Amino acid sequence: MILLASHIMERIWLMVATHLWQTTLFLVPLFLTGLLLRRAPARFLNRLYWLGLIKLFLPLSLLNGIGSRLIGCWMDQGAGGNEERFLTTIWHNTSSILNPITVVTGNSSGIYHFVQGVGVYLSAFWFAGATGLGVLWILEIWRGRRRDTFESVSSDALLQRRLLEAGCGKEIPLNSLQIDEHATMPRVTGLLRPKIIIPKILIHKLTPLELRCILLHENAHRLRMDPLRGLIQRIVVMVFFYYPLLWPLMSLLRTTREMACDEAAVEGGILPGFYGNALARAFSAGLRTAGEFAAIPGGDRSLVSRRLRRLDQPWRFRNMARYRIILAACVALLVAGSIFPLSPPARAESAVKENSTMPEVVHQVSPDYPEEARKAGLEGKVILQVTIKKDGSLRDITVLEEVEEGEILTKASIKALEQWKFKPGTEDGEPVELTIAIPFQFRLDSEPKN
Repeated sequence: MILLASHIMERIWLMVATHLWQTTLFLVPLFLTGLLLRRAPARFLNRLYWLGLIKLFLPLSLLNGIGSRLIGCWMDQGAGGNEERFLTTIWHNTSSILNPITVVTGNSSGIYHFVQGVGVYLSAFWFAGATGLGVLWILEIWRGRRRDTFESVSSDALLQRRLLEAGCGKEIPLNSLQIDEHATMPRVTGLLRPKIIIPKILIHKLTPLELRCILLHENAHRLRMDPLRGLIQRIVVMVFFYYPLLWPLMSLLRTTREMACDEAAVEGGILPGFYGNALARAFSAGLRTAGEFAAIPGGDRSLVSRRLRRLDQPWRFRNMARYRIILAACVALLVAGSIFPLSPPARAESAVKENSTMPEVVHQVSPDYPEEARKAGLEGKVILQVTIKKDGSLRDITVLEEVEEGEILTKASIKALEQWKFKPGTEDGEPVELTIAIPFQFRLDSEPKN
């Protein structure tokens, strides 16, 4: 049982390592794009970085079958031999970049061996970290709920009048507001029906126009459904907290989110200079931060300073056509990368034409049945895929099917296949590369055979 659990953990962490490598290949150019377009509107940059977060939810292995079917259908429409060989070459080259860990060649990768030795420890580390983060966030929510005492706007006529003077009732519905008795920063709470929480002391301290600045900022958070987005981000952090690039991505999402809400407030008719003064007044009120989606989250003076400097350049707010084109290109890259086939297009590996011959085996080695697998009662079929080169040598051995919890059988099959010799396949009398599938059967009551 312990052996099987160890094999499961090894397989999971190999998949995670592959997924994070593919995510890195997407995030690095995404960060560079954001750096080059740092003068773009913050709402554009925020959407750009959200694509990076979405990629963490899209392991390539879950969607690559779609791409394989699409290419296979295109081939069935009449793609010729040259097109098939071209697509197969593209697959080999691209797959070696996207999937360097699990594309098995003569020598398994260093990461492969590393994960084999520490799979259990990685799982224990992840469980401890994810549990710790979960407990901390639950305690944070519990403490916040314990001290929160909200009341309806309609319960105080004076407060209602001041909020109406600040422009509530038109752009900001009164029923989306709640009054906080404590001296806390304005914020937004609620996943599906977010509410703006405004402290009573701030309503009395700010002028109606200053109050409107703060409310427009918080209303932008409400319309963006930022509490729900924040929950998604926390789930991602719990699952991938060990991934180094996650933390700069989260920082950029937080920064661009606040700047996007600033832009929304200024576009609501507030002068940038006056809006900055309103933020400074709210910051100097000595209010305690009690939520992530506050006008000044965490009292971060550095972030506030950057936000105020950005407000002095209102031309940044224009969402130009080129930004939409770049964002659409990034979305297309995300989709294309998520459906890229990790296995060759079906027809490219199986189509045999009239003037073609398949590779012939000239030397065959049967795999040894590992004694460890016999003791564990493991049996079944392993199917390997291999490309036979023009000179008859092998490359890119990959696993198409394996016995559940039977990684040891897969290794034995790969070791045997690496010793096979082939006569290459031909097309019109000329040697060509072809990809074929080879099964190995393991039975407890007999020796393995292919």
